[in-house]
Amino acid sequence: MSGNPSIEDRDELDRRVRAIRWDDKAVEFGSPQRCRVAAMMVESGLVGGRLRRVFPSRDQWEAMTEYTTTKIAEKIIGVGLGSKTGQWNWDGLWNPREESSFSGWVRQLAYTVARTNARRVLHSAHELSASRFEDEDGYNPVWDDKASTPLNAGAETGGPFDTVPGLTVPRPIGADRRLLTRIFTDSGADAMAERARTMGWWHRTLDGLDSGVCAALLLQPVSRRLKGVLPRMLPDMADVAGLYEATQMSSDPRDVAPLRRAVAREARRLGCVEWDVWCRLGTAAARLAVG
Repeated sequence: MSGNPSIEDRDELDRRVRAIRWDDKAVEFGSPQRCRVAAMMVESGLVGGRLRRVFPSRDQWEAMTEYTTTKIAEKIIGVGLGSKTGQWNWDGLWNPREESSFSGWVRQLAYTVARTNARRVLHSAHELSASRFEDEDGYNPVWDDKASTPLNAGAETGGPFDTVPGLTVPRPIGADRRLLTRIFTDSGADAMAERARTMGWWHRTLDGLDSGVCAALLLQPVSRRLKGVLPRMLPDMADVAGLYEATQMSSDPRDVAPLRRAVAREARRLGCVEWDVWCRLGTAAARLAVG
């Protein structure tokens, strides 16, 4: 889903949210399930669609959409993504066990948050260079311009994480990620998948999936609006997850040696092989990237 979601799109998002098993662990603030719903909300375009008529100026709309999306993601995850949690109304956070429409909750909250904070946010945005808004959050020419693999390639009904038991995604980093992205751009998803296998950035659970979906799972950037979420998804390895997160966004760092050392240390600490750490990190990032 992208742009201004239709009623059918919103109903489908509600269905996907309800389909998650909301046991006591999943309901906890910062849970992978809450993070997953936040990623689905970002991908859906619900906030931007709701605010288009409220802020007809493109710069104002973009500034308020970014601000409001982050605020709503905080209320879904229950973890601060820049706000001081000591000032929160904890009763106002999203309750996944409520029967009301998730999409309706997002749309209503988006309007309230945006209108309440517009003067302050737009005053700050006015002082920024116009270039601040030239690169829309999440834009990547590889994905946005490649008609054969849309941004929501992994978000078909059910989604790959719903349909493939134990789906594991060892997402590449550094030069390997850039090489596989270039192969995808030049030669397509099939060629990218074949090279990923030979390079070791592959897991057998990917075998039954369409190569375009695999490309999205392995390479689609995590939205910058979700910065800081991955370490909270993996609190027992938050430090290494923070380093890894930076390699999975649209502008990844060139020097990945510190991350590789951190993964080696983490594997020794956990008493496992490094591959297990890479798979856990990659799978969490894939959930954020494609839902």
